[in-house]
Amino acid sequence: MCLNAANEVVNEAFRNNRCAFPDMARTIEATMAKTTFDALPSLEALLQTDAEARAIARGLLGATK
Repeated sequence: MCLNAANEVVNEAFRNNRCAFPDMARTIEATMAKTTFDALPSLEALLQTDAEARAIARGLLGATK
């Protein structure tokens, strides 16, 4: 879940010239390392993880620019 969320954020940033191509993978990797992991998440936990990952990725992109 966090991989998809981070990927969507960096993909949008790349398309809007707010993220360089090499930074995409680094941002996704850092987002995955910082996002809460739940091996058997409920739907609510999945939605929370998605929101958390998006916020982390956006924050990382903002910190690099």
